[in-house]
Amino acid sequence: MSWTEIDPPLVSLLAGFLARVSKSVVLVRMDERGRIQESNAAFQGLFQSREPLHGQHLSHFVLRQNGQPVEADPGAFEQHPSHLKLVAPQVIGTSLQAYCFPYQGQSILIGERILPATAEALDVLSGTSNELATLTRDLKQRYQEKAMALQEEETLMKMTENLATIGWWTWNLGSNRNSWSDNLFRLYGLEPTKVEPSYEAWVQAIHPEDRPRVTALVSSGVEQHAELDFEWRVNRLDGTDCWLLSRAYPVLDPAGNLLRYIGTAIDITQRHRIEKERSAFEAQVQHLQRMESVGRLAGGVAHDMNNVLSTIMAVGSILKERHRDQPEILKDSELLLRAATRGRDLVRNLRDFSRKELESATELDLNDLVRNEVDLLERTTLKKVAFELDLEEGLPPVFGESSALSNALMNVCMNACDALPRGGRIHFRTRRIGLGHQELTVEDEGEGMSPEVLSRALEPFFTTKALGKGTGLGLSQVYGTMKAHGGTVDIQSRQGVGTQVRLTFPPMEEESAPTASLAPSQVLPPKPLRILLVDDEELIRTAVQRLLEILGHEVQIAAGGLEALQWLQTDLNPDLVILDLSMPGMDGSETLERLRRLRPNQPVLFATGFSDERIPQILSRFPEVRVLKKPFSAIEMEQMLSGWL
Repeated sequence: MSWTEIDPPLVSLLAGFLARVSKSVVLVRMDERGRIQESNAAFQGLFQSREPLHGQHLSHFVLRQNGQPVEADPGAFEQHPSHLKLVAPQVIGTSLQAYCFPYQGQSILIGERILPATAEALDVLSGTSNELATLTRDLKQRYQEKAMALQEEETLMKMTENLATIGWWTWNLGSNRNSWSDNLFRLYGLEPTKVEPSYEAWVQAIHPEDRPRVTALVSSGVEQHAELDFEWRVNRLDGTDCWLLSRAYPVLDPAGNLLRYIGTAIDITQRHRIEKERSAFEAQVQHLQRMESVGRLAGGVAHDMNNVLSTIMAVGSILKERHRDQPEILKDSELLLRAATRGRDLVRNLRDFSRKELESATELDLNDLVRNEVDLLERTTLKKVAFELDLEEGLPPVFGESSALSNALMNVCMNACDALPRGGRIHFRTRRIGLGHQELTVEDEGEGMSPEVLSRALEPFFTTKALGKGTGLGLSQVYGTMKAHGGTVDIQSRQGVGTQVRLTFPPMEEESAPTASLAPSQVLPPKPLRILLVDDEELIRTAVQRLLEILGHEVQIAAGGLEALQWLQTDLNPDLVILDLSMPGMDGSETLERLRRLRPNQPVLFATGFSDERIPQILSRFPEVRVLKKPFSAIEMEQMLSGWL
């Protein structure tokens, strides 16, 4: 049997120490009669004899302090180290401070050789010869250096243990006794003098949410005599969170019975914090990607619905104009127009979710915006809700659409009021944040949202309200508005605690300037016009053509940009071209470019229902071009055309 076969965990624990002081630590394994079976180089190097030590009795080499031979019986040591003399040592005056303990019918001697360290002993030895005097001086210096090195090494090991936040522990399964290092107590947030190490104390140190999982893992490991490897949270008394990684190795006897576990615990709180932050970031990226996908879908739906509603409103306007003298038909047409107008408002909210541009932005005072909304809310909530303002004075202006931001803020506030059915408090705060940005926070102490509801709060058509009580477009409109303003919206909420909505605004760029107002002209007596209507949707072409003809205009239609250009290359000389922006093949923007080369002064009206970032660019290049949002009524079309041409 070799050293590695005796007790691998014990050997592994001693390996680091033995590697450092292998020249001074003596290891001897004896049989039951005290005959040497195995010894290390440190023991063999103490003697000048070159004869093998194997099989010789230990007493041939080691004697007690009183000169009596050393027996193999470890009981003679009384479980305490004894000072032993060496028989004919290579270094005069060398002795051993040794332990002896039984192991499986054998005896193990572990000791450390002691060099002559006292000044008296060294002086006696140095008197024999100059050569020996030199040797003793060297021995004395080496002993002092060794003592200092060991002290420094012990201090360094303790410092390393603390810096690495590692603690060790042992658990004896038979006696249920535990041993913990001082650093392990610190990791658990416990005082060594106040808590006795035990399995029960360890269980109490586990966070309640992790306790069933961890204890089950340990029980299974004990049952299978397996290694333990698990992460868990500490239930510290001061309330701070601490994540630990615990690993332990089983110690088995020759029969395979589990004797004890030897393990370590490492603080991995920082790693877990980083992984939570990375997970949160990944979830945020996924959420943004999902919102972007939903935004594209919403924009597409809004475009298609606008085409449908444009046809409905055009037909409704036709019926109203043709049958003004028939009350029943007039009543039905007005009902149709009201329903279509309501549908248009819903579609515009859906469009706002996916919007990417500002149409009529100006310089705005964020504090004034908040005060105006609070004034309105105070008159409508019947004093059930208290509004608290914490507004930082002297904020620079932000660049945005007043109506869109007011509507977004009102949606946030109405949600907050709905979360306070029995009344409560809503807190408004504005402040500067980094890099010239500004932040508006609206915080309530209401019912709050569950994590599931919070993850979908900004999605269009998602609502927790009863059927018919909400469209689910309020917060989605806030998201679209802030996105169009180059800002962000962040919602934090906890059930039973409340909700906080944070709106951030970018700094206003110096070159930003208010966009010219595109308000329609005053309604004047209509003038008959020759109009070229360009749209790829057959329903819209048919309905709008009939509407324009009822208003007294002469209309020629084209199914796309290429057909429109072909008409313009003939003798057709329209007063106005009504051009759809989003068309397959040659879209409205490209058609306008080529049209301008053919007819530089041709008046053009863009009729589009899709929120497109190209609109501001087109208007900046062609300021005389006007825009009419689909779906539109006969009155809105008449207002746009009257007095223009």
